[in-house]
Amino acid sequence: MKKDKKFKQLKRFDKVEVEWLDATFTNGWLNENELDWNFQEDCAVHLTCGYFLKETDKLIVIVQSIRKLSLKEEGAYVDSVMKIPKVSVLKVSVLNQAIKIKNNKGRVKT
Repeated sequence: MKKDKKFKQLKRFDKVEVEWLDATFTNGWLNENELDWNFQEDCAVHLTCGYFLKETDKLIVIVQSIRKLSLKEEGAYVDSVMKIPKVSVLKVSVLNQAIKIKNNKGRVKT
């Protein structure tokens, strides 16, 4: 599989924000003259954050969670898998800023 130019810089488990275009629908009978034809300004543009898992010919795959201990294994355990069609992706941003926070016992977590 040849990597798409848009996604070639993404590495497995990069933290990403994906801006993508979803389908919308209207329920009930309407006259076509009542329809809003300006699709991109509709609520169909979404932002999804997660970990980049992989790219296929037609999809990018984002996961919400990764079991940390499984990162040492050949196949990591992942949760909440979202497959977004590449043709729907408007923009992908890599999110790399990390901050340190203290838990309620005063220890620093990273």
